[in-house]
Amino acid sequence: MNNVKTKNIDDSLKLLYKNMLGIIDLFQKKFPNDVDIEQLRRLIIMLNKEEPLVVMKSIKDAVWKIKDHIINENEEYFLSNDRKKEIKNGVQDKYSDLANNLTRKIFSKIRYFSEKEKETIWKKLKAI
Repeated sequence: MNNVKTKNIDDSLKLLYKNMLGIIDLFQKKFPNDVDIEQLRRLIIMLNKEEPLVVMKSIKDAVWKIKDHIINENEEYFLSNDRKKEIKNGVQDKYSDLANNLTRKIFSKIRYFSEKEKETIWKKLKAI
């Protein structure tokens, strides 16, 4: 790959990690003893050691399936839908599992966040 493409991939990946970790930070402040959140943080950090294009494609593919609900900030969809069937029908790998676990965790606890915090979460989800 040429240097421009490599830099664009690196920049995109940094932005992806930044937004995912930003969501995790909000959750850790609210739920400091939640081990699942810490586990998600560690998994996201470990992604730095993986193949960047594979990571990005898998996470983007997982998020693409629910993009309309994210864009429209359809909280009700996530609260009323456990997404197991949707996830089962998709191609799964450790990266898409991470994205699915992150969204599942977010919406299992979203009711505990203020409207301002929810705005931040939606903004970061949309950036993913």
